[in-house]
Amino acid sequence: MVQSFIPFIMQIVQQYYNNTPNAENKSALTLNQIQSLELTGDREPVQDVAENVVDAGILAHVLDLLCTLLKKAKSEEERSKIIAVFPELVNFIEKSDDMFLLLNGTTALKTFIHLAHTQILELVPPTKIVSLCKRLLQPSCNEQAAVCLGNLVI
Repeated sequence: MVQSFIPFIMQIVQQYYNNTPNAENKSALTLNQIQSLELTGDREPVQDVAENVVDAGILAHVLDLLCTLLKKAKSEEERSKIIAVFPELVNFIEKSDDMFLLLNGTTALKTFIHLAHTQILELVPPTKIVSLCKRLLQPSCNEQAAVCLGNLVI
């Protein structure tokens, strides 16, 4: 089951990241911008973009599913496959400017660190995690980023 879900979950997170403002793509169209373009009648280019947009509600559910899979992993092999996506999650959150990815991503990071801190330290240096926390606490970062950060630090 993990072999099927993990690539699918990460594909959804990647698609969401690609279609929201981030360090690599400051000009991403948001769902609201796409809907406003639809109202102007410019339907064809909008339809192509809209098919690739992942709603923020779906993002919350797929990250929650990822955390649930980690909590319920039946073998060490399953657990290792799930934990292996942690560096990629850190990279998405580190570069994102989207409040939903920051909020839900920070919650997922907290769960991963709580359940698998030893394995995570083998994959990601602690300095990178601390650097991410510093970024999330900066005034220039969306305030949603810090909502779950306290739980992550603890």
